[in-house]
Amino acid sequence: PPTRQSSSAASDVYKRQALVSYWKDKNTRAVTESVANASNLAEGIFRFFETCIDAALFDPRLDLALREWARRSSEVRSMVDIEDEARISSLCEFFTRFGYAMPDALIRARVLYYSQIGFYALEVKEPLTTRLGYTAAYFECFTGQQLNPLDAENFRNYILETYGDKLT
Repeated sequence: PPTRQSSSAASDVYKRQALVSYWKDKNTRAVTESVANASNLAEGIFRFFETCIDAALFDPRLDLALREWARRSSEVRSMVDIEDEARISSLCEFFTRFGYAMPDALIRARVLYYSQIGFYALEVKEPLTTRLGYTAAYFECFTGQQLNPLDAENFRNYILETYGDKLT
């Protein structure tokens, strides 16, 4: 018969697998879907930005918890690495679709992704209006292209109407 300890260990494994599965389904899906069907570069970047703002789409606290856990567990580290690769691959495919050659597409994908994860890891707190004020500069940094000022203004208005001026 199973012992209480073995039953508890099996329950812990199940809980761990369920949490990791939920994290992958929520956060990796949010990143990959944000750019998957973009009809143009600005739409994809804007959808990625929105995903990073909306905790209902991408849960940064959960993401950081898994990363912290990965520091103590090689099994979880492997899963985090796989999901990071899937996210970066999706962003790389997005840049490739809009004319960026390798390795430029990969480096832009990495810079875009790593900068957002860095915002979470460093716990940067700034009003959304402040961050949105940098939209054109971020867009140019990530894409090497100028953003249409009307697109930037429309995105700013949409985000503020949808989310308000919260701290990001």
